[in-house]
Amino acid sequence: MATHPTLDSLTESQLQALYTAHYRATTARIRVAGGARPVRIPGTAAALAWASDKQMHNGVPVGALAPSDDPAAAVRAVMEQSPSPCHWTVWPAPQPRLEQALLRHGFVIDDDEPAMAAALDEDALTARRAQAVAAAGPGFAITPVEDAQALDDWVATWGGDDTPAEVLDQSHQVYKVLLAELPRDEFGMFVGRVDGKPVGTGIVFCAEGLAAVHYIATLAAFRRRGIGRALTLHAMVAARRAGYRIAVLTASEDGRGVYRALGFGEFGKQTTYLRG
Repeated sequence: MATHPTLDSLTESQLQALYTAHYRATTARIRVAGGARPVRIPGTAAALAWASDKQMHNGVPVGALAPSDDPAAAVRAVMEQSPSPCHWTVWPAPQPRLEQALLRHGFVIDDDEPAMAAALDEDALTARRAQAVAAAGPGFAITPVEDAQALDDWVATWGGDDTPAEVLDQSHQVYKVLLAELPRDEFGMFVGRVDGKPVGTGIVFCAEGLAAVHYIATLAAFRRRGIGRALTLHAMVAARRAGYRIAVLTASEDGRGVYRALGFGEFGKQTTYLRG
């Protein structure tokens, strides 16, 4: 098993660089699974964007531009060759020249969340996970996604009642491919259930020395029961058992307090712009 870095061995800038590498590696997996293709951004040193006729796969990932690249020229080039809508993710801190260029060309802020990291200690996490599952109430259990029915349950629960059918279909396509192609110590999905009914979701996606926790979501009728906490701890335990020592995630306003209580601390900000 590979030896992965520990949180206390990294400076903040080293952690940010590792997160950038992780984000680019996992984004590439997701985009390819969704049928997108990489395209060179003209006029840059080596920047790549992802081109697709599907919004969720079309855009520019973190760390795409080199320090020598002209942000305004890069934005113009992307607008000329990329289908619309298009995402552009800015990380790990504000980049005024790039963000001003994005705003001038019709982009708006679609998402603005801190990135957070936590150290993974297997013994402590295993005990906390067991306590959290018990505290979530009678009949609560967390099960892996390993078959078509479980994947259907995951997508429907994550999407809730307000996610467009097209997005659900695209997500289903991507996750079906990732589940088939990647080993479980790299990519895993799981469902929180109450008496068998799917009520919550989560993903752990590992690459470049980091384990990212994604899509911790709970149906509205089952919130305020500690289910999100249990799902997050489940992902952290899975990551530690796969050999990882650092978990990372981005946090919504509602989830920030939950994640801080689990030991996550902020180490940067991820802002996603959208041109519709």
